[in-house]
Amino acid sequence: MSDYGFLARDNTSVALVAREEGRPRGYPEPTAPAAAVEVLVRFADEPVESATLVGVFAPGVAGTAEYNPVKDRPRVLIARSVSPRGVRSVSLLADAQTADVPFVRETDACAIGQNAPATPGSVEIGITGFTIFARQRRVTVSTNADMSGPNLVVLFDSDDYASRELPRYFTLSREAGLLTTEGGSELLAEDGSQLSAEDSLAALPRTVYVTVAHSGGAVWTPESNILEVTFAAGDGTGGSAGEFDPTPRDLINLDTF
Repeated sequence: MSDYGFLARDNTSVALVAREEGRPRGYPEPTAPAAAVEVLVRFADEPVESATLVGVFAPGVAGTAEYNPVKDRPRVLIARSVSPRGVRSVSLLADAQTADVPFVRETDACAIGQNAPATPGSVEIGITGFTIFARQRRVTVSTNADMSGPNLVVLFDSDDYASRELPRYFTLSREAGLLTTEGGSELLAEDGSQLSAEDSLAALPRTVYVTVAHSGGAVWTPESNILEVTFAAGDGTGGSAGEFDPTPRDLINLDTF
């Protein structure tokens, strides 16, 4: 396909001027220094038409804009110059100069550990090393030590919690392969569908491996350490033990000084 425009030759005929699609539009070279620069911004996952004006600045002037969203969302800055006569360097925003602005606040892998001795039916796991900017949590359970062929992948969303902070522990149930947490939140499978007992796998084997990752809304952090947990036998013996304290990385107990 091609872009095209009409150029009137006289009162009876029209000439058709075509341009191959994908080739940049032709703009005349500027004949005077820019008098101002328009700066606009849009979210990276939205169309260019959604861009809003940040301000009009003199060339070479630096500026700042406050940006602290609930969830991480990369943005794109758009700039086009304006001549002393008010003529913009490009007529379409799609042809203006752009700069990608990454925005990722939750970047570190968290740490997980077993909180208490495992019972035949469940084991409690604590999580630390994440911040309030963690908006989603992904829990992966596998029967393989290298986490290949996961048995279960579940997503938690911080919107389910009044404080908007993800919980510092969860309980893995062996019988249904289900995850529960305080607050009675709705659990979602990796594809976004609601997870129920009917959708779950058969009972997990006695020994499984667990990892956790977080996202601020843009990208996932690296996976946590791989935690090996073993459910206790029917008589309550043989289960793995642990005393992991899920203290957030931004919380310090002053009594230790």
